[in-house]
Amino acid sequence: MNNHLPKPFTKEHLHATVEQWLSYRIGSSEGSRGHNTDEEVSILTDSTSAQRSGEAVDRGAWKIFDQLDEPGQPNSLSHFMEIFLRDTTRKMAELREAVAAGNTSTVGKLAHSLKSVSSLLGALRLAAYCKSLEAHGFDSALKPIQALFPQMEEEFQAVCGIFKDELTKRGLDPP
Repeated sequence: MNNHLPKPFTKEHLHATVEQWLSYRIGSSEGSRGHNTDEEVSILTDSTSAQRSGEAVDRGAWKIFDQLDEPGQPNSLSHFMEIFLRDTTRKMAELREAVAAGNTSTVGKLAHSLKSVSSLLGALRLAAYCKSLEAHGFDSALKPIQALFPQMEEEFQAVCGIFKDELTKRGLDPP
């Protein structure tokens, strides 16, 4: 998957890139691990407000969406949260099945597809779990996957709860 988002970027380019990340499907030619794993977006640092506060989502990551929105236009953050809730719920079910079946390759591909969008929306711990599961999946290391997945699933539920609450605050019905 091409995760490159050149700067300066436009709202349209950001939207197209995130849509690509969210619509990633296993089996696509972009689903391979490739050699750019280390070039992915940095997803976890000691300085994030979410990490310091113990929250599942760093709401500071949302500022970029507010800056890109134009008056009178639909809110892009809400749009991406809705897509995240709809698509990642399905992907998490697929990931759960892959873990149960011991299909480490599929675990790696699914974790990869969840990593960037989680980071973009401020779910940094979830993105870090995805990064670990991706690496273990491509290394065919089932035991660490089985140990990490329940924690990832718990983090995913926390993130979804925050996104649903935020959508409700904005007067929208979460998916």
